[in-house]
Amino acid sequence: MRHAPFYGWIRDLSAPDPTTIFNLFGLLPFNPAFMPEMLHIGIWPILFGITIWLMQRQSMVSMDPAQQKIMQFMPVIYTIFLGRISAGIIIYYTWNNVLSYGQQKLIQMQIDRGVKKGGTAVRKP
Repeated sequence: MRHAPFYGWIRDLSAPDPTTIFNLFGLLPFNPAFMPEMLHIGIWPILFGITIWLMQRQSMVSMDPAQQKIMQFMPVIYTIFLGRISAGIIIYYTWNNVLSYGQQKLIQMQIDRGVKKGGTAVRKP
């Protein structure tokens, strides 16, 4: 993975995503080096946070309201903490989340179809 190029703006999969939200993901000729390193969040970490949020919304279970409020902040926390790790890992996790979301959606649709046809599939609330 070291110095392995990827498609688009990712020139090294072992380095963090070089884009940041402060220069509109590379669209503005602005170097936000004076900003704290923790806030340099690129496109892939933001996509990662969105996919975590989608996975969380898809598999919501009834829990304590206080715990549910804390869990709603987890995608933001993951996005900030994992925003500066290597782009290869973030790309892997993002695609894994996308595929898992699609697989779970497909399974839920098949279960719903089985219930509507009078099948034996039982879906828990």
